[in-house]
Amino acid sequence: SVVNGARPFVSFTFDFKIGPMTHTLQTRYSQLLELHENLLRAKPQYFRGGFAHHAQFPPKRWFVDMTKPKNSSKRAQELLAYLKALMSHPGILQTEEFVNGLGLDHSARSALAEIARDMIERAKRNKNAPTATAPSH
Repeated sequence: SVVNGARPFVSFTFDFKIGPMTHTLQTRYSQLLELHENLLRAKPQYFRGGFAHHAQFPPKRWFVDMTKPKNSSKRAQELLAYLKALMSHPGILQTEEFVNGLGLDHSARSALAEIARDMIERAKRNKNAPTATAPSH
């Protein structure tokens, strides 16, 4: 939504299902950019290789009026894709930068930590699982 004032800006609202609860994040592009920069500083290794391709933070657009619905809608979709990519990485879910950037309370932090542990355990099990091979003729 557009917030009018001396300089109008766009405020984005994202709802996250974290375990049994829903967390609502009301934020601006600049706040998510700060989250991204904090994650890059704290965990640069997470933004190399294949994951970096999926976790693309949308670039700042200097000559585009983001208060126009078609532009802010496109930006919202890009930010949502970025946040979904972050949430698919258990290492990022466990960082202080991420949970602070989303403004999670204690119960949401605990639920997110449990989700991250489950993701890691599932990945370990899948890595160690036997694979089926086609019979040779």
